[in-house]
Amino acid sequence: MTVTNIIEGLQIVQKSKPSNESDYHFRAEHDQIFVGSLEWEMSDEDKTRLEELGWEANEDVDGWSTIL
Repeated sequence: MTVTNIIEGLQIVQKSKPSNESDYHFRAEHDQIFVGSLEWEMSDEDKTRLEELGWEANEDVDGWSTIL
């Protein structure tokens, strides 16, 4: 995982965040980052791009995650 892929992934998730949601949908543990919510509206293109960048939909945490 590169810094560029992390930043682009965070930007994709951020643009899908509803305006009434807090910015606290972010956490990191050991070598993994978790961000956003799978309930947020996101285009299929954005989902595909996140996966190309190394992110995956993680139902266990209801968000997107990537391993560093």
